Amino acid sequence: WGALATSPAGAARAVDELRRLQLASATFRGVGAAELAGAARAPDGGAVPLDTVYAADADDTGGPWLLSARCCAALAAGEAQTAAGPLPTRDATLAALACALLPLAEPGCEALDRKRRPTPLPQAVCKEGLKLPGRTATDARRVLDAAPQLAKLATRLAAGETGADLRRAAGLVLFDVQELWRCALRVARARSVAFEAANFADASAVSPADAAVANAERDFGALETALAGPTLDLDRIWATLQPHYDGNALAEALDVPKGPLIGGLMAAQREWQLAQPAGDKDACLAYLRSRVEDLRQTHGQGRRGGKSKKARR
Repeated sequence: WGALATSPAGAARAVDELRRLQLASATFRGVGAAELAGAARAPDGGAVPLDTVYAADADDTGGPWLLSARCCAALAAGEAQTAAGPLPTRDATLAALACALLPLAEPGCEALDRKRRPTPLPQAVCKEGLKLPGRTATDARRVLDAAPQLAKLATRLAAGETGADLRRAAGLVLFDVQELWRCALRVARARSVAFEAANFADASAVSPADAAVANAERDFGALETALAGPTLDLDRIWATLQPHYDGNALAEALDVPKGPLIGGLMAAQREWQLAQPAGDKDACLAYLRSRVEDLRQTHGQGRRGGKSKKARR
């Protein structure tokens, strides 16, 4: 794959050629899986069972592989228009790989081993089919997981939303995808173009309409600017956001037992800090105190027994 995907345009040509040569299903498959579960996405948004996708007599020129070629073509077209500049080489290659695998990244699309333990099919394809390093397989999964969430954020921003709820939602996505967020954003942009059949001249077309690419570049370019700039100010938030309280401090201040409830409170604290970047520790603690009973129901923990450490001293 590294030899083929030397650029977004090169990846688009490679995937298109693989499907024309009836080699796409042989190239992008989870070799060694005992069973495949779920369905891939078709160009019209329909579902194609994986048994059909990988059948010996399957036609690779259409179905999910046509959509894969469209995703890669949309990525290449977007990169030709973007004002943000090119991605670093590894990220560009990773974006092309993720785009090729987008039709296989549907919920429930998995490779099962002999003990029926599931692995997301794109990750299995990277490791077992393409023989890529484990880090690449993991990064591709992170990018693919983030892409649909970033698409939703772009829609919300385009509708005029810029407040605390959007910042919280965006921050949580960036905490998961971290330094690959720009890569995932390019994949999300390509996905939004390729997953809309109306953006193509006919059912067999691979290249999207220029207007569709321009509209996606406008919306996703605006999201990139908002994430990195003062509107949301979230670039590197995963490295710079320090919690007001650690787990021990929360257990003491809120008189709750250590365990899953503390994990829930730490997650709630992160969400609050993302939504309230200027909020202070006291306001954060007051919010967390208001959430204790709700989270106690979720995590099933009672009150901490005995006296607090402060009382014992």
